[in-house]
Amino acid sequence: MSTPFYDLASLVVVPSGVKAQKVYAQKPMTTDGQLTFSRASTATRVNASGLIETVASNVPRLDYLGSTCPKLLLEPQRVNLALQSSAIDNAAWIKGNGPIITTNIATAPDGTTSADGIQDSTGGSYKTIAQNISLSANSTLTLSFFVKKETSETAFGGFTMYFQGSTAKIVYGIVNAVTGAVTYASSTLTPTTKVEDYGTYWRIASTATDNGSNTLCSIGYYGTLSANGTSLSPAIGSVRTVWGFQAEIGAYATSYIPTTAAAVTRLADACSKTGISSLIGQTEGTLFVEVQLNVKPESGTPVSAVLTLNNNVSDIQNSIILGVERDAAGTNRIYCLVQVSNVTQAGLFGTNITSGNYKIALAYKANDFALYVNGVQVATDTSGSVPTTSQVLIGTRRNSDNFTLADRVSQALVFPTRLSNADLAALTA
Repeated sequence: MSTPFYDLASLVVVPSGVKAQKVYAQKPMTTDGQLTFSRASTATRVNASGLIETVASNVPRLDYLGSTCPKLLLEPQRVNLALQSSAIDNAAWIKGNGPIITTNIATAPDGTTSADGIQDSTGGSYKTIAQNISLSANSTLTLSFFVKKETSETAFGGFTMYFQGSTAKIVYGIVNAVTGAVTYASSTLTPTTKVEDYGTYWRIASTATDNGSNTLCSIGYYGTLSANGTSLSPAIGSVRTVWGFQAEIGAYATSYIPTTAAAVTRLADACSKTGISSLIGQTEGTLFVEVQLNVKPESGTPVSAVLTLNNNVSDIQNSIILGVERDAAGTNRIYCLVQVSNVTQAGLFGTNITSGNYKIALAYKANDFALYVNGVQVATDTSGSVPTTSQVLIGTRRNSDNFTLADRVSQALVFPTRLSNADLAALTA
């Protein structure tokens, strides 16, 4: 960031200094720059050494996944419904046709020797581990797990999500442990896939929405699911080293939630600062955020808020919200909504976005709004008033809200003046 923009900003948050219940801004270095943080449960992050670790309740997560610089990880509440998430030898996992399970054969993504192997050593029938999960009819389920990278392998392992109880629906995913690629075969649902690089492991996430009114889903992993990588067949295959299974209701995978004998809930993150009307431009101003966007808003919740100004902890009737919206066609776009007394003053929408790093700036002034994304002006609005606001929230639109971001924020800035369009282009370039 250039010095002039730092000088112009009234609030600068580049996540680096944190402690329980606090995220410290770089500017101002007073109590006005001490943001309140909460999350009433433990949670995991990727630390500076690249390992997954658990942090205590109400401690902000500085996450280093894929980066040497930390980002503030903010997520909604989620539940891991898969029991014994990293112990596939446990009786919680039903064994089908005698898979060879070898415990603790490799260092796991958390640095412990706890990754297990599953292998089909005979062929002839599918060798599986599985669990049955109860869910509401027509749920969206995301199954994720870690698979150790291989330089070569014999045949291919894979996974399934088998929705049952009414009209059965099934997903078969063939996993290439060398490349991390997933190939779907003989499936009656169309899932989406996300693959993340965790150093010596791939984290693979598959999301499917049931349309058969089923109330049970069997999740499973196969020692061998395919001999050729494209079609289903049992076969003798290599050992597949797996760890960290997670099954969560939602349209994307969130950070790993370890489980043992029961499902575990990670509560939502919240980061905000109240009583700072003096730092916020009341008649004009600019919001800027740099954020890693990898996910869709929740099904049924078409908005994920990234940076918000409002008037108190629960007021969105007087607010300026930057976020990601899923439109009616199911695509995602960056948006801005300005409201005064619950009446929309300005609505600005960017073009469709995909996964990646985004720099977003909104300039606001009466009858003069502009939205910039990655150096380009994507929307303007020449009518509307500006609300009176006194609070800034990162990653949500109000406290105790289900519109929480599920991504990593690199920096967030508040300017008390409307920057010029040339400055907005430079700031977001």
